[in-house]
Amino acid sequence: MHTMPYLIKNPAGTWCVQRKVPEKLQAAVARILGGKKPTQVYLKKSLATKDRREATRRAPHALADIDRTALAWFLVR
Repeated sequence: MHTMPYLIKNPAGTWCVQRKVPEKLQAAVARILGGKKPTQVYLKKSLATKDRREATRRAPHALADIDRTALAWFLVR
């Protein structure tokens, strides 16, 4: 099976995807999300499955969703 660095498993065993936020945008993303941290290094999205094969199938769509959401945030701001 190929290595997919964006595919991670959370402590509960559910698969998630993550996308690294460019360093120049980390502070802006943290402000938009309203987090307690001054920077947001990763954007994560749950794939709502504990099965790796299903997570691999869902991952491209979830990553595209993260990209669309991030782009929308910066176009509106």
